[in-house]
Amino acid sequence: MDMATDFLFGESTNSLLEDQYGYHSKLKGFAESVQYAQDRIAMHMALGKWALLKPDPKFRHHVRVVHKFADELVEKALQERDSGSKTQPYVLLRALVEDVQDPIQVRDEVLNILIAGRDTTASLISNIFLMLSTRPQLWSMLQNEVAQFNNQLPKIDDISQCKYLRYTINESLRLFPPVPVNSRIANCDTILPRGGGPMGETPLFIPKGTPVIYNVFGLHRRQDIYGADAEEFNPFRWQSLRLSWEFLPFSGGPRICIGRK
Repeated sequence: MDMATDFLFGESTNSLLEDQYGYHSKLKGFAESVQYAQDRIAMHMALGKWALLKPDPKFRHHVRVVHKFADELVEKALQERDSGSKTQPYVLLRALVEDVQDPIQVRDEVLNILIAGRDTTASLISNIFLMLSTRPQLWSMLQNEVAQFNNQLPKIDDISQCKYLRYTINESLRLFPPVPVNSRIANCDTILPRGGGPMGETPLFIPKGTPVIYNVFGLHRRQDIYGADAEEFNPFRWQSLRLSWEFLPFSGGPRICIGRK
């Protein structure tokens, strides 16, 4: 949450720091309301229309808390834009208000990215450090790789040159995909080349409107794709891997996750 709010709003929740002037408490309340609202929405999705049988008055309260917090920051960003103020470093909210005039649309766009990017990023970072904690040699290699920046923030092109960092991130996403199971709804009648029949080897007809669930976790551990050690954490496998739809931590197609890069 700290990283997401800092990048999106330019205001970090600073959950690990002491409260200062009561502002941290306000940010904490926002984070708690985001979590509550997100959990409730997930329950609605799971229960469908049956969720209407048990209204939750707290839900609207937490939605108002989230909207109020975001609305204040959107208004601040709009004022900075109108005054001609240019703020560094890059903050997504301030970039959005340069192109979008409607404050409600700006708020909804930022909150959408926050919900999509918070838990997924936290999961990735946690799993990477878990793996590094038992691999001091790899840890040392990554330290040496980033030492070239001399404590300066690297640019995007610089990061792309850090191959061992890229291998480590990819391997963590492979073994521990933030979204292990996902689904899509067919927008037209189609036929999958495999999946039908008793052995799943014959073509399978998918009618329009059919939900199709796919197992990313299982796909990423297939030995016929990743080798006999597919269950092991081995970043160096990415030195030779050239994959397409066999690696789907960000899904794929026209709606691929914008966090891929």
